[in-house]
Amino acid sequence: MHVPGISVEPDKKPRCDTMTQSRPRSLQRIRALITITVFFMLCAGVATAYELTITAPSSVQKGMPLVINGSSNLPPAISVDIVLSRAEYTTEELARQTVTLQGTKEFSVIFDTKDLPKGQYKVEVPGISGYTFLGDSTTIKIVQIVDRSDEVMVKSPRTQEMDGT
Repeated sequence: MHVPGISVEPDKKPRCDTMTQSRPRSLQRIRALITITVFFMLCAGVATAYELTITAPSSVQKGMPLVINGSSNLPPAISVDIVLSRAEYTTEELARQTVTLQGTKEFSVIFDTKDLPKGQYKVEVPGISGYTFLGDSTTIKIVQIVDRSDEVMVKSPRTQEMDGT
């Protein structure tokens, strides 16, 4: 009995021609897929995104300076805004400072807190023109301004008698 696609030689097991022909093609496809995958992995390792990171204390006493430090791998001469906002139910911008990145690409900004009421504030770097995607950047920090002056009470008499000692 003869079945198309299967050849039988005397003293040999039946062999399917379609399976033996598809092996080289599938191996070529697997090799091509592996080569393409390795190529993309190498390309992804070379590409880096621009990043910008700011650090700020989680809380600061009212009247003390609020120091914001930052670093970036953006090109030098890029101007970056640092914005201080009140972050309660609505956001109200209170102060804005602009820094221009230099060769070290590190910066520091100081905000005065003496006239700010206690509460929650937000320090952020708004979008930078031409650099919409900043990778793993940290561009927002929440800061609590603490004021305990209304909690501390000092009671002392207005006059004190001198006992001579």
